[in-house]
Amino acid sequence: MTTCFLLAGSFESTDTLKYQLQGDITAGALCIPIGWPNFGNSDWELEAGREMLDEALTTTSGQIIVFGHKDGARIINLWLKVYGQTRFDDSLVNASLVKFYCIGDPVNRRGGVYFTEDHCMPEDTPYDVTIITRQY
Repeated sequence: MTTCFLLAGSFESTDTLKYQLQGDITAGALCIPIGWPNFGNSDWELEAGREMLDEALTTTSGQIIVFGHKDGARIINLWLKVYGQTRFDDSLVNASLVKFYCIGDPVNRRGGVYFTEDHCMPEDTPYDVTIITRQY
């Protein structure tokens, strides 16, 4: 069975995240919310979420989906930037078993309203990453 870690945005519940995109990403998966302190989006809150995601990824085996919305997507970005290559090189997180999905990423390098190089997703990563955006 696939494990799906859910990272809601600030002030959001993960309850609705599993139904985003008509539930196509989470269908059939065991959905586990990562309860980062999402009552804001300061650096310490996002870093806490990154550490919680790292703990989840390094202690879970099998197929994994990580699904982040808004600041949840920012946490994915931070994990990929800080730990992605190291965890891949150390074989702690198998890139062939993990898929990341980001929606509503406010720091997306291709049009995020709060884009910064420090917080955006790295251009090159060994992991399968799907970024879903909407043009307004």
